[in-house]
Amino acid sequence: LIDEFQDTDGLQYDIFRTLFATGDGENSLFLIGDPKQAIYSFRGADLHTYLDAADSCERGMTLGVNYRSTPELIAAVNHLFFRPDNPRPFLDPKIGYQPVSAPDQERDRFREDGRTPAPMVLWQVKSEDKPLAKGALAPRICRAVAAEISRLLRGAAGGRIGIGDAPLLPRDIAVLVETHAQGEAIHQALGAL
Repeated sequence: LIDEFQDTDGLQYDIFRTLFATGDGENSLFLIGDPKQAIYSFRGADLHTYLDAADSCERGMTLGVNYRSTPELIAAVNHLFFRPDNPRPFLDPKIGYQPVSAPDQERDRFREDGRTPAPMVLWQVKSEDKPLAKGALAPRICRAVAAEISRLLRGAAGGRIGIGDAPLLPRDIAVLVETHAQGEAIHQALGAL
């Protein structure tokens, strides 16, 4: 059994396949992973290895319940990515989106000024005249993300923002980046505030 298989590279997969996927009926190889996480190559992930492995599997199973998110966020993500007019919402047509449901149990909600805000917000960076180059766009994004985190933490310190009855804490916030350099840029933007 290989958990977090999306972090497996091609050489590792060849070794596991050679040792355990013999097809003799006496050995079984279970691969557990998420193709949407296989994009993070800094963790050793290799999307094509993941997809090749998925194609070679005798059968596949998908978890149907997301226990980490609120029902509102799950519904928003399902709405964004699961559309009948676009069955393959990601760049690679081999990666589909499987909608999930929320568990029946109640979860603490993110609250701002006593209300539950929108579960998902998409930001658009506007340019005055023409599209911005990546080099010009990245610092703007870092400043905007850092400013929002600062706003949230100031609101939490003032008792206006929390999760359930507890104030929002820095450990409750994550910024997903594609590269170490992007993470460092966010870190510097946060440090500037």
